[in-house]
Formats: sequence, C-alpha cells, structure tokens
Amino acid sequence: MNRPILKRLIATTSQVSKLSGRFSTRSTCSQKEKLSYFQGPSETPLLGITIGQGLEQRVDLNPDKEAVIFSTGNVRKTFGQLLEETDQLAAGLLELGIKRGDRVGIWGPNSIEWILTQYATARAGIILVNINPLYRPDELQYALEKVGCKALIMAEEFKGQNYYDNLFQLVPELARTDNDGHIKSHLLPDLKRVIMMGDKKYQGALKFSEVMEAATSKRRTELLDLQSKLQFDDPINIQFTSGTTGTPKGATLSHHNIMNNSYFTGRRLGYHEMETRICIPVPLYHCFGMVIGSLQMVTNGSTCVFPSPAFESGATLHSVKTNSTILTKDEDEIKGLNFNVSDIYYNDVETELEIDNGFSSEPSLFQKNSHLVTFFTTSGS
Repeated sequence: MNRPILKRLIATTSQVSKLSGRFSTRSTCSQKEKLSYFQGPSETPLLGITIGQGLEQRVDLNPDKEAVIFSTGNVRKTFGQLLEETDQLAAGLLELGIKRGDRVGIWGPNSIEWILTQYATARAGIILVNINPLYRPDELQYALEKVGCKALIMAEEFKGQNYYDNLFQLVPELARTDNDGHIKSHLLPDLKRVIMMGDKKYQGALKFSEVMEAATSKRRTELLDLQSKLQFDDPINIQFTSGTTGTPKGATLSHHNIMNNSYFTGRRLGYHEMETRICIPVPLYHCFGMVIGSLQMVTNGSTCVFPSPAFESGATLHSVKTNSTILTKDEDEIKGLNFNVSDIYYNDVETELEIDNGFSSEPSLFQKNSHLVTFFTTSGS
C-alpha cells in the first residue's frame, strides 16, 4: 500500500469519536443499511426481502398456481394453500412458546412437512436447523447440543432407523413427559418440544397435526404483525457441513444469503424466462434441495416436484416424464440412473434443462439434452 492511500485510512482519536457518534445505535435503520451494504454495478439488484415476504409476493402474483407437488401421496399445494398452511404451522409454533431467534431442528427425508416447516420457521423468525436424516444418536446429540435446539420436528422412520427410538436413547425423560409435551432433558437441556410427523401418538411428543391445530387467531395476528419487524439479514437457517475433516460445523445463514443464492442461480439457469417445473430428488436438508430447489418457488415462481422421500431412480424419471421440465441430481443419483434404470426408459424422457452437482458423468446420459448445467454447492453457500 502506498503512503497517500495509507494516510487516508489513519484517523485521529477525535475523528474516530465523531465517526462513532454518526454510527451510534440512534442512527436510523436506513442509515445503517446504507453504511453496511455495498453492491457493485449490476443490472439486477440483490433481493432485500425475507423469505416470508417473498412467499407473500408470490401469492399476490398467482395464488392458484401450483407451488409444490409430492408424488408420493399425490400431495399438491398452490401458492395460496402453501402460505395458509405455513402460517397455521407458524402460529402453532408461537403458541408452543417457540419464538423469534429460537432454533428448531428438522430431521427426516423429503416431505410436505419439511417444506411447511421451512417456510413456517422463516415466517416466524425462527432459525431452522437442517439435520441429516441418516444421523445416528451420537451425531444427533452433537447437532442439537451445538446449536441449542428448542424443538425437534422429525419423521417416524427412514431407511430402517426408528427416529423416536434413537431420540429416546438421548432423552429417556420422554417416558415421564406429560401430554403437553414439555420436556425436561438432562442431556439436552435446551430441548423442550418434540414434534412427530405422521398420525401415530408417541409418549412425550406432539403430533405435527396437533401443532397446526394449536394455532389461535391471536397468534395468527401476531405472526402477521411480525412480518414488518423481521429483517432480511436476520439469521434464519443453520446447515451443517459433512464433517469429513472433523466434526460438522454449522453455517448460519440469513434470509439475504439464501434468498439471493436461490434467486441468482435461478436467473442464471433462465427460470425467470420460462415456466419451470423442477424435479427435485436431492435431499432437502442440503442446500442443493432447500435453496437451489425449494426456494425457487419464492424467488422465481417455479413449481417444485419431489418424486419420493429419498432418491429412487424410477420415481425420479417417472416424475420428469409426467410433472417436470427440469431435473436436478447429484453424483450418487447419476450412478442410480446408470445401474437401476434401463436405457429404454431413460431415452423416453425429455427435459428442458438438467442440473448436476459437479462431477464427472457418462456423456451418453445427456446426449439428448444440450442444456446440461454442472455446478458445485457447499453447505454454507
């Protein structure tokens, strides 16, 4: 650094004092934003809204358009229905005493409950913690302890794992918890609520439907009032790294982080220029499924199609054939396409665009499609 420039960066004590006064906590919010954010020349500005505000905007634009489809069970929600059920769940969480800034874990494969939880927590200012559905009890304990989850929303089972039994190993106090589901755990003192997906009632846990039903008109009003108070740079999501070089590290992300990640990825792929129905066989707990996938509903108005709870090659290709124009996939899934599905079946599938999580793959898989995009993602992206 040359001396003239260096001199510009040196301030006297009195100058620092004057600057401190300008940047005091009494400054207006708009002043702080002008001083905190800088964007270089660009034709497309960054989004400056929360996830919840983005969902509201989509509903205002096209409430009856399909937002999400789960092929398993043929679950379909329009944008209007998605917002209504999201707010019902969010109000239910508020009624349970879970408030803005609290952490709520989501543990399970892809499901409509996962999507509702993703958007409900964002609407309530609650930080969603993505938990790998393959975690064993010790890994689950680490994640819940690390971020201090106040509640855990989880599936009943996945790939032979009974989630309730696994959690019970960590929280045997579930056996002594009253019907109100207020837990007092010695090992996990921050954990106060367990919410189970599905219809079965578990000791010490609330059913997902019970939380939806707990919402009151007072909480719904509180939730609506909260939308103008939430800031786009509030933390809203924690994603863990894989832990291949040590214990997993939690990356804390804001609305601003993941909304713009999703928005500009979608624009780069041309989602804003065409009607898009995206097949998403990748897991929601990872940023590929949640941000580059699910959030496209809000950021670019796409319809998101989930073919199965976890990757199944046949279900994925059937979904592309019947419901989708765009296919997202990763390395393990391409191997599934290679070995589990006949060439005849694959050759009968046509897509507008195929998106792959960066890897080397067999060119013959994509010989029919010239619009192949390969990119890399990380948990903290």
